[in-house]
Amino acid sequence: GRSRGNWKAGWREIGGKRNFYRSRWEANCARWLQWLKERGKILDWQHEPQTFWFDGIKRGVRSYKPDFRVMEVDGTSTWREVKG
Repeated sequence: GRSRGNWKAGWREIGGKRNFYRSRWEANCARWLQWLKERGKILDWQHEPQTFWFDGIKRGVRSYKPDFRVMEVDGTSTWREVKG
């Protein structure tokens, strides 16, 4: 099998939310979002809450699941992606 290197995927509890993070970077991003929430910079955050499906695509990737949904203080939402 292929070595997973130093990704350190696993279950972690951050801000009272237990999620499976695919990498240490993803978990650190969740910690940063929780830090922002605790300081009133954002309202809340969710890890992988939604999958977007693209039915018109016939070949290749037909879905996308962003890493984080962030609820901003102005009531809007933004999507955040963590890449290595």
